[in-house]
Parts: sequence; structure tokens; C-alpha cells
Amino acid sequence: MKLLKIFRRKPTKYQQLLGFPEKDPSIYDRAFSHKSMQLKDENGKKCNNERLEFLGDAVIETVASEYVYQLYPNRNEGFLTQTRSFLVRRQTLNLIAGKIGLHKYVISKQIFNSDNFMGNAFEALIGAIYIDKGFESARDFLLRSFTTIKIEQLIRKQENYKSELLEYAQKKRVKVLFNLLDESKLENNVSRFKVDVTVDGTNLGQGIGKSKRAAEQAAAKVALRTLKSKQCFNTSSKTTSRNMASTTQP
Repeated sequence: MKLLKIFRRKPTKYQQLLGFPEKDPSIYDRAFSHKSMQLKDENGKKCNNERLEFLGDAVIETVASEYVYQLYPNRNEGFLTQTRSFLVRRQTLNLIAGKIGLHKYVISKQIFNSDNFMGNAFEALIGAIYIDKGFESARDFLLRSFTTIKIEQLIRKQENYKSELLEYAQKKRVKVLFNLLDESKLENNVSRFKVDVTVDGTNLGQGIGKSKRAAEQAAAKVALRTLKSKQCFNTSSKTTSRNMASTTQP
């Protein structure tokens, strides 16, 4: 009796992560190579994942737009835009990267303690999939990745104006400072806090709340409104009394 041997194809280098065999492992090697490694290719050019980050960022933006559009068929444009922004923000990408175990693949001479470290690697990975397998494969991988997080929790946190302002300032590489202007007691022993916020040395808003945190949120909301109306951080005008916001958040 003739014995039949069934040979199984050996999984490719990144197949467990990707869910499919890659064509060109070298593009993924590059995606997982942090600039701190100071690697160079055969032509002496720097070999790291920064260019793939750029490409992956664009793909993620496109797929995230489709994802929230399909997920919330009855919501308006404003809601969809805000939900997408929280889905593609660095904190969310960091979270997704952790969920899929990306830290097992990234090589770096630095400790993984940067707020952007894993999120950047995730962007580079998406760029690599796009180059290696095309848009549809990158889209499918992203849609699977999005399901590893609870988007409803992101939506409930969308009123965190302070975090949004800090993230915006981080991208622009400018400083944000919240200053406590006044703390007082009102009737029934209720506290009242007054805070202002400066961005790159310019006062952009004031806020009032029953806690310092609530006042900071109110001030950040005003600052974001100002920044978005001017589309930049360069402003010479000081905030007037009209830029005063109040809140009753605890």
C-alpha cells in the first residue's frame, strides 16, 4: 500500500500577524525597523519605517472613513467626522497595535515608551501591506483590526477637549499650558474654578467649572474653537470676555 504524504506549506515570516502569506518579507522588515536602528540599504540610504508611516496614514484615513460611514448609517457628517478622528488618532492606533501584538515584531534600540511608538509602527505596517498586497488586503486587515477595540467607548469619550488640544499641539510641536486663575466657594459650598489656556504663548481661552478638570475642559473647548476657526496656531489677538465658557461637569 502506497503511503501518501501531505505536505503543508510552511507559514511565511509574518503570516501569523497578517492572516495571509506576504509576497515580499523585506517590506515588512522595513515597516518594523525604527529609525533608532540606523539601518541602511545596499545603496547606503537610510532604511526605516518613516516613509511607510506616511503611506499607511493615508490608507487608514480612507478605510476609517468607510468604516464609520457603514457603521452609523443614520448619523450626520459632523458625528462621522468626529468619530473618524478618534479612530485614527495616535492613542487609538497605539491601542490597536497592542491588541494585535505588534511589539513582538518591532525592532528598536529604544524602549517602547514613546506615546507614538507603536502607533507609528502600525501605520508603517498598513503602508507595507498596501505596497505588498494592494489596497483591498490593507483594507481587510484594517477592518479586522478596528474590531479589536470598542468604538462605542471612543464615542463616549469624544468630549475630552483637553486631550484633543494636547494631541493637536503635539503634532504642531507647540506648548500648551493651563493656568488656574481663580478658585472660590459659592452658595451651598459649591466650588468654582476659573482657568485659562495658552498655546505657544498665546492666550486662547478661559473656562469655568465646578472642578479644575471641568474648567480645563471648558477652556480647551474654547481654544479648539479658536484654532479651528483660524486653522493655525499663529494668532496675535488676546482672548476677550466673549471667549469665556462655563460647564457643570463634575
